[in-house]
Amino acid sequence: MWGCAYAPFAGFGGGFGILLCLLLLSLLLLMVIKVSRVSAPMGASKADSAPPMEILKNRLANGEITIDEFNTLKQLLR
Repeated sequence: MWGCAYAPFAGFGGGFGILLCLLLLSLLLLMVIKVSRVSAPMGASKADSAPPMEILKNRLANGEITIDEFNTLKQLLR
């Protein structure tokens, strides 16, 4: 009766074994999430890696800046 080890994870420390397993699984999940965020940061796009002159040209084409602003910024980049 007292020697019965039927409970799951009984050889793993009983109730503390279950908590330990949940803690380890949680830590593993957090590590996977952290690694996935480091390898592909949120909001990263091709525009972030484009050369500055290309960004300026795109902004001018989209009407975000005027020709005068474009020429001023172009001089600053040189």
